[in-house]
Amino acid sequence: MAAKTTEHLKLDRRLLNRRGWIDKAELERALDELPDSAHNIHREGDVASSSEEPSAPKDPSETGPFG
Repeated sequence: MAAKTTEHLKLDRRLLNRRGWIDKAELERALDELPDSAHNIHREGDVASSSEEPSAPKDPSETGPFG
């Protein structure tokens, strides 16, 4: 049971710097197995990635007391 408990902690950033916690080869292998998440990047000025633009309120009363 202890092996199962510590297995999910192997790549915990807080524990990676512990001496003897994980060897470099095992860390590289684990990092290579991670999925690519580049498609999740959202740049602030990127309008093309947004399929829906926010619409401006038609009536000033729709904006509420703080405009």
